[in-house]
Amino acid sequence: RRAARGVPLGHCALSLAPASDPVASPSGHVYSREGALRWMLDRRKALAAQRAAWDEQEAESEARAAVAEHEAHAERVKRFTSANSAVVGPEKRRRDPRADLAELERSRKRDSRSHEQKVADLRHSSPWLTQFTPSAEPTKISKPPKRPGSPFTGGPFKVKDLVPLKFTRDRHNNIICPVSRSVITMQPSVLLKPSGVVMLSKSFDAAVKEEDLRCPVTGVKLK
Repeated sequence: RRAARGVPLGHCALSLAPASDPVASPSGHVYSREGALRWMLDRRKALAAQRAAWDEQEAESEARAAVAEHEAHAERVKRFTSANSAVVGPEKRRRDPRADLAELERSRKRDSRSHEQKVADLRHSSPWLTQFTPSAEPTKISKPPKRPGSPFTGGPFKVKDLVPLKFTRDRHNNIICPVSRSVITMQPSVLLKPSGVVMLSKSFDAAVKEEDLRCPVTGVKLK
């Protein structure tokens, strides 16, 4: 696959520095393993904070909706009894949702930060979240994904999917194609996942035959 735009092959797409212990993601981006793992850890922490804030937001929204429904029902009953002279039997008592809202407010006092402060903290730590872009509502927290995605495509980004890379280098430490021996910088390249070998796309097309799909460097079967 092509290297990330503007990033030479062998450089980490996050730090833009030469990748140490280089790995490739399913999207074809190259990372230092440590940088990729740090990204995942930081995003997991940010998503956990977003999940807690979202859960609180939803609980408060449901409680307020229940209060509004309760008050609307009470008003309907009041109007009905006022409009009818007949004796109306006792209505089955409903649980007052205002008690639930009060309990929610009491539980929130354990955290001295206001909802707005929590949103501000989340915006500071996670500006990449979509609800904090200029076009989004400033205080509405969206439901977070279950796990962090790729920093560039949003697609799958899991440790098990990171493929270790085996670069071939010349005596000047330049990354070269192991078949053509040409230096690779920004040219279209191919990662042979079973072997981890990286080569120029045109070398792959010339060296690997469909009837015998093997890595031309290691001999490992590609399928």
